[in-house]
Amino acid sequence: MNQDFRVSYNALRKIYSQEAYSNIAMNEALEDGKNCSPGFVRYVVKEILRRSMTLDYVIAGLCRNGLRGMKSRTKVLLRMGIFLLNEVDSIPDAVCVNEIVELAGAVDRPNRGFINGVLRSYLRGGKKMNLPGGSDRHALAVRYSCQENLVKLMLNQYGLEEGVRILDAFNRPVPVALRNNPLKQDREALLQQLRELEIEGTPSAECDSGILTEGGALIQNDLFRRGHYSVQGISSQMAIQALAPKAESKVLDMCAAPGGKTTGIAERMGDCGTVEAWDIHPHRTELIRRNAERLGLHSVETAVKDATVFYPELEGCYDAVVADVPCSGLGTIPVKPEIKLRDHTGEYASLVKIQRRILENAWKYAKPGGRVMYSTCTINKEENEKVVEAFQKSMPDSRVIEKRLILPYNKTGFFYTVLEKPE
Repeated sequence: MNQDFRVSYNALRKIYSQEAYSNIAMNEALEDGKNCSPGFVRYVVKEILRRSMTLDYVIAGLCRNGLRGMKSRTKVLLRMGIFLLNEVDSIPDAVCVNEIVELAGAVDRPNRGFINGVLRSYLRGGKKMNLPGGSDRHALAVRYSCQENLVKLMLNQYGLEEGVRILDAFNRPVPVALRNNPLKQDREALLQQLRELEIEGTPSAECDSGILTEGGALIQNDLFRRGHYSVQGISSQMAIQALAPKAESKVLDMCAAPGGKTTGIAERMGDCGTVEAWDIHPHRTELIRRNAERLGLHSVETAVKDATVFYPELEGCYDAVVADVPCSGLGTIPVKPEIKLRDHTGEYASLVKIQRRILENAWKYAKPGGRVMYSTCTINKEENEKVVEAFQKSMPDSRVIEKRLILPYNKTGFFYTVLEKPE
């Protein structure tokens, strides 16, 4: 049996059935599997997740009863089979079908013959997808493999042309971004060190700390282990740069785990001052502590605190406050494609309430003349512009230093606003 197929199946099954995060499920499957190709597994899993609803539409057209009553494991095997037949030319069609059928014998034996029949029917039909045309929500949901409610949200907020561009971007992988640790070396020196490890990088034009790469063994080398860089999206790095924390400042990161922005701020401050990092869960504050330790940072302090709770004794204590709030995560779909397969639209209103409360607390913690950064990794305007607009109506003396919405064309989607408190 092809081990790459088995490991890919194990990861997909966990993601679909247990709603596991794709990166975690892939890492666990790769740890359990032996003699497989990690690059191939990651490619197959991510691309099948990106195309799940499109693949299901094709599968339904090949089955007399559509998907009705079909078990999850059967759907996973058929999605794998249709995707591999359609997209992976390096595996002959007959070999691909035989490998999927052999895998079915191990994990879905009663449906082995059915799976074989569906895949061979797809081959006899010339591997035609026959997807619906038009620009109605259903057609777009099938073509771009998104929940219809997510399609509706994008079209309502951004219009047809921009909405379709966003839906298309959801299905395109983005470059992996690194953040140089200036306490270890400058960016040019890191680029040279990476080349020596056969990792090619390009300096980001949008932030002075960022490097774009095509991925690879980015966290399995001594440079990473010794804290010379972190893996962090360019959008997040741009937000830290916009906040412009100063050395010797006292900064609060209210929703900090796993510590990407916390450590990026500490690096920009030259590790001089204090960056206090909160999370509601002790094990997540431990992630922040370990991250800071790897990077050689001594200015980071952690605390188990709830960002939605106001602590009066901390009012007016910080030069800068970061409210990187819990959100729907729609901007991260190019990296976490499983998000677009689940309908979470009913949760948006409750998220907005939490976001507003955290922003209001952040404002109280900032000193007069201090800065507050509100940020999310979503592109839902209700969680972004609307939250900031509502806050500014209640605090008309707040001054916008920088506001930016980053759509997921070349980077992960992100929103941030830096506000300044009057003296």
